[in-house]
Amino acid sequence: FNNLLDNHRKGVELAEAHFQLKSPKDKFFWVKLLSKAFFSADGKLDTIHALLIDHTSNRYIEQKLTAANQQLRLLLEASALGTWDWNIPNDVNKVNQRWCDMLGIEHEHFDASYQFWRTLVHPADLKRLEAELTQHLRGETQVFNITYRMRHSDGYWLWVESYAKVVERNSDGKAVRLAG
Repeated sequence: FNNLLDNHRKGVELAEAHFQLKSPKDKFFWVKLLSKAFFSADGKLDTIHALLIDHTSNRYIEQKLTAANQQLRLLLEASALGTWDWNIPNDVNKVNQRWCDMLGIEHEHFDASYQFWRTLVHPADLKRLEAELTQHLRGETQVFNITYRMRHSDGYWLWVESYAKVVERNSDGKAVRLAG
């Protein structure tokens, strides 16, 4: 709160702060303070108008989401699973570090396109894989689950199992996002 006031004194017009307050009955709650400073013609701080908003429920949800995300991250790290999340219309596939490690690819140099992924699939498995993928994207199967070979960056082939599901469709029912 004092930093917010100091910023207004230094000429900042708009400010926002989040902090916790304790009621006279020892109940804690979170507030968001939005303030606007008004200055005189010579640039000196004249008045500050502020609005206090009870932010407790939002803060509770933020904390629950943070805890859930941390738990999911720990579970994924412990399971040593490679994960991916493909935004189909934009052709952007986000993968985790483990996915790259399995294939010997540096995460920073990962090509997020479907075409890149296709080049890693063994030619003998590609036709079957794409047929099953198409069926799933059309909604003909509940999940996309297939075992196939992918090329490691060192040139050898390794067997991988992909278990995925369409997690988002557009208003026309067309698959928008596939995660596995």
